Amino acid sequence: MVKESDLSEASRNSLVTSYDFEKFNDQPWTPTVAAKERRIAIVSTAAIHAPEDRPFGYGAFHWRSFPASQREFWCSHNSVNWDRTGLYQDINIAYPIDRLNEACEDGRVGSVASTHYAFNGGTYEVAKYEPYAREVAGLMKEDGVNTVLLCPV
Repeated sequence: MVKESDLSEASRNSLVTSYDFEKFNDQPWTPTVAAKERRIAIVSTAAIHAPEDRPFGYGAFHWRSFPASQREFWCSHNSVNWDRTGLYQDINIAYPIDRLNEACEDGRVGSVASTHYAFNGGTYEVAKYEPYAREVAGLMKEDGVNTVLLCPV
């Protein structure tokens, strides 16, 4: 990921006017957990879903869930600005489940959540996601998840 200081002035100005970034001047609000004690869930914003699921509609803020064993996905993110070719060749681009399983199998992380989640990203109306994000957070807590791998697209 590029550092803000490495961006051109025009790009920095665009970011500042497009997003209301949160400023943190204190310590993290969650306790540190050793990697081997982490139970990790993936949250992707690629609008991926199981083939039998209803596609995400334009401006959808709800979520889809799928078991960790799910390997066939459809993508209903339909922006012409995003090339989905790579995603259809390797789902790990937007949902790195195989890499997460490998990290678990070789002992780098504790465990992989039983359920993972996807949202339809690509909107500036992030506040509309909040009730759905809280719902997903509650489900992850029930699954013992203490770490989320956010995969924005």
